[in-house]
Amino acid sequence: FLFNEKVQGNKLLGIGIGLLAIVCSIGWGKSVSTVNLSDIRYKNLYPLLVFIGMGIIDILFKQVALHVAIPYVSSMFIIFVMAMLLAFGLLGYFLLVEKQIFSFKAVVYGLILGAFNFCNILFYMKAHRALPENPSIVFTGMNIGVISLGALVGVLFFKERLSWLNYLGIFLSIISVLIIAYL
Repeated sequence: FLFNEKVQGNKLLGIGIGLLAIVCSIGWGKSVSTVNLSDIRYKNLYPLLVFIGMGIIDILFKQVALHVAIPYVSSMFIIFVMAMLLAFGLLGYFLLVEKQIFSFKAVVYGLILGAFNFCNILFYMKAHRALPENPSIVFTGMNIGVISLGALVGVLFFKERLSWLNYLGIFLSIISVLIIAYL
């Protein structure tokens, strides 16, 4: 709606199935080994905050992809420099104020994760430029794809156990993307 994309039944159906897939992906029955009473109040807000936050970030990335006054490479450079400055600010806070210990191992893992995140954002922006008239395909494809791939990585590399509901969520996510892209 924000980008004046033509509303079609198949896209609404695909988005609805995608939202259902997200609900199925959540580990509803997983228990937490330690429970902090102050966390109980906010525990259920975190998925909602992530959902809203990612929506805002997606919209901002789409705006950057549409903005042609600043060259693409320059806008990406500005975004990543701002993210780096924010990250260094947070690092400084955690080291100086929270007195946490600096970990070189965490830096290595952070660089690996950052490389994957950089590639994800780069291709996300390229997809928005390649499909400017169909943002719903890009939004759904990338976000549902990340959720599905994350679940599969959890199973394959971290031996996470998924419930039948989680597997249903992965299946529905794939169906969702196919409906939006091809129907």
